[in-house]
Amino acid sequence: MKKLLTEFLELGGKLWVCGPCISSRNIEESELIEGAEVTAAGVVNLEAMEADAVFVF
Repeated sequence: MKKLLTEFLELGGKLWVCGPCISSRNIEESELIEGAEVTAAGVVNLEAMEADAVFVF
């Protein structure tokens, strides 16, 4: 998974993390991996609707 994620980011992929989701799970932004960006869920939804491909986990 680490190799896959590294290659994804190197190829210009974006890793967005829902701010309220990590907050409710007591995860600090500083605990996220390099390259992860905290954003609002609405932003993720809007971008996903306009994207050619989306992977959600």
